[in-house]
Amino acid sequence: MTPIHIFFVLASLCVLASATNRPCTYKGQNYRHGQTFIDVYSECKCNDGQVTCSQRVYGKKQCTYKEKTYQDGQTFIDVYSECTCNDGTVTCSQRVYAKKQCTYKGNTYQDGQTFIDVYSECTCNDGTVKCSQRVYAKKTCTYEGNTYQDSQTFKDDCNDCKCNDGKVTCSNRKCPTY
Repeated sequence: MTPIHIFFVLASLCVLASATNRPCTYKGQNYRHGQTFIDVYSECKCNDGQVTCSQRVYGKKQCTYKEKTYQDGQTFIDVYSECTCNDGTVTCSQRVYAKKQCTYKGNTYQDGQTFIDVYSECTCNDGTVKCSQRVYAKKTCTYEGNTYQDSQTFKDDCNDCKCNDGKVTCSNRKCPTY
């Protein structure tokens, strides 16, 4: 062998020696060349003594429920149930409703109950009272050919009378005779 050939062979060995697929050490752990491993939220790979990491891609599955698609971890309502999508599987549990009572002017009303407050009609709805003004068609009274307004009082001989919602009520006294 000539000196040029020896140099060429030695240079080839140096090139081969530099690409020997060296192992890696990462956070105190040893890894072989080409080995991949997980570091918390990253996927890492040992490549000839160097570690490279990239953010991990999660392949969690979506869910399809009643022709709608939900993301992994998403919670949704289905009529009377609360449902959750978990890695492609939907699980549902019955919702518990605790309807609230209402307290209004010292009185307690049940959920859905409607009541009258002077000139308003009120409804208890899940702990909240909502009132709307009542529309009155005040009725007049006709008594012995005369017309009287609602709540109007008048005399009939010796009796006191009152018009109340279209009806006349009178006291029942006998008039003194002279």
